[in-house]
Amino acid sequence: MWDTEIKPWIGAMKAQLDELAFARCSYATNPKALELSQLLSTIVPDGLTSFKLFCGGSEATEAAIKLSRQYHRQTGNPLKYKVIGRYGGFHGVTMGAVSATGIPIRKVPFVPLLEASSISHRPIVIAAPTRRNSRGATSPAPRSWRT
Repeated sequence: MWDTEIKPWIGAMKAQLDELAFARCSYATNPKALELSQLLSTIVPDGLTSFKLFCGGSEATEAAIKLSRQYHRQTGNPLKYKVIGRYGGFHGVTMGAVSATGIPIRKVPFVPLLEASSISHRPIVIAAPTRRNSRGATSPAPRSWRT
């Protein structure tokens, strides 16, 4: 952007950088990411001490695919590499996420996709879900729990 008076633009850019809400955390961090990580550490179960922050769902799906593949390779199970998506499920726009997406029309422009992705139907529930109350008795789960 060109302006005859450039100083106001530089000041505005500096102010935005000073209050950066998100920056990709692969190689560095920022105060807002640290605040979020500290907040998360207070609400997750004990033992969860690391957090990986992403820009959105596509990047998170891609990272989950890569993380699971890396885990199985490092633990001696290199043949555990398949990704299972669900028919009708949209998992994102990156190549790995599109490969796991269960909406055929969203895949067409990008074939051939990554190998070893399969799509499954949603499970059939034979019995209605139940929940236990504080006395241990079961009752039907709320309709919002059912899919």
